[in-house]
Amino acid sequence: MAQYETIGKRYSLGADGKLQVQIPISVTDDTAITEPTPPTGTKLVSYEYTIRADGGRDYILVYEKGGSSTQKAQVQVQGQASQEPVETHPKFNGLTGYGTVSNTDLAAIKAALNDGSTPVFTGTGLDLTAAQDLYSIMLKGVTSYYTPSGITYSETTDETTKPSLADLCKVQTAPTDAPTLATNQNWLFFSIRAEKIYDPITNTPIWRTSKEWIASGPRGWNADYDLYGT
Repeated sequence: MAQYETIGKRYSLGADGKLQVQIPISVTDDTAITEPTPPTGTKLVSYEYTIRADGGRDYILVYEKGGSSTQKAQVQVQGQASQEPVETHPKFNGLTGYGTVSNTDLAAIKAALNDGSTPVFTGTGLDLTAAQDLYSIMLKGVTSYYTPSGITYSETTDETTKPSLADLCKVQTAPTDAPTLATNQNWLFFSIRAEKIYDPITNTPIWRTSKEWIASGPRGWNADYDLYGT
């Protein structure tokens, strides 16, 4: 059997950053080919062949480059706004330059709004100012505010080893391409999905792995208690 590459190699680059290379290879008889050296950084994902009239085969090998430490990952970002109770706003919970409304003063505000009395606060300094400001806006009927919610960042990469689940639900340093969050916000490793696929000629396994991180609210995942590891 003689094996040779024919003319017509094709390159395509998608909007997701994935490079695909199609390589035509022919053999002189009706037998399988030996896989050639892949283009740099690519993996063989599929192939097809036709049998010629002379009994040989014409193959099209499809290689892809997308997702590893040295290749471009497929990236998605999602997010939206949601309503949260106004008392959870960072300006009432110790944002730099502002005080913290204590549970006692929050209860006093809610009681005063319910029965029409004047709240008596226990906080002092910035904490007192925060409680007074919260009471003032709640007295005007403001009970909620919009804040970014459900912001997620995901990456899909091709790996040579199966993924580890050890870091799920841990606060992590932002992935390289993740959007910049506001001060005090951080990322929680939230989800992982992996599919075991195979090189169709050598049967070598590849793990196509999608990892997802979810952004915290304005105060960070561990603002009130160390719930999540790092």
